[in-house]
Amino acid sequence: YTQKFKMSITSLYLAVYIMDMIILKDKVISQHKIEQIAIGAEIISMKYLDLYMNIAGIKQFQLSFEGASFYSCEQIRKFEISCIKKVSYKLNYVTFLNVIQFFLMNGIILSTDILNNSKPNMSIYFLIYQISDMIIENGIDYIQYDPFLLSCAILSLSRQVSKFDKWPNVFVQLYHISEEEFENEFSFVNEIYIKKTQMKVKIKITRNASCNISNNLNKLKNKGFFNSNNC
Repeated sequence: YTQKFKMSITSLYLAVYIMDMIILKDKVISQHKIEQIAIGAEIISMKYLDLYMNIAGIKQFQLSFEGASFYSCEQIRKFEISCIKKVSYKLNYVTFLNVIQFFLMNGIILSTDILNNSKPNMSIYFLIYQISDMIIENGIDYIQYDPFLLSCAILSLSRQVSKFDKWPNVFVQLYHISEEEFENEFSFVNEIYIKKTQMKVKIKITRNASCNISNNLNKLKNKGFFNSNNC
């Protein structure tokens, strides 16, 4: 999605944050209305964060909803104006992804493991983004949590799943924050992670079961079991 419209992941998360705030504020239920808010929020976000490097991507995004699609250029402009009014023209929101990227840019997340004479585990890096996506996909509940504490919970869980120290001392030293301070956020993130991973396992088992049934039916078919004489 981000590749198709040349949209940065930071821009995408801001768009989702804006969209979820409006949905929560207006108690939006209609799928049609949610789609309009999403379109407006994504264009606003791209213009705010990616404009100078993504004019082509914004135009492509607009075109994908114009003409042969559902909305005219004028309607899309109205969605955009409506969204920016709903957030009182404020766009400099800090999302939990912004905080995570701050940690990454300052080399804290992986370098702490090197300082402790252990090899940096790249699975932490991938898990951070995987868990972040899970939280966004789960719905608007994440908005009630402080972005900084939520990012700490995501980082802590990704380290735990990767079998590293859940919360290294360097974070306590740098930010004066202990695990106890984001217990609620950690429980929230952990619950989503467990639910999503279990769901993936169930889907995989179902697919494997379907493949096994299909393979067995093909074997019986090849042996002529389904010929008219055998039925």
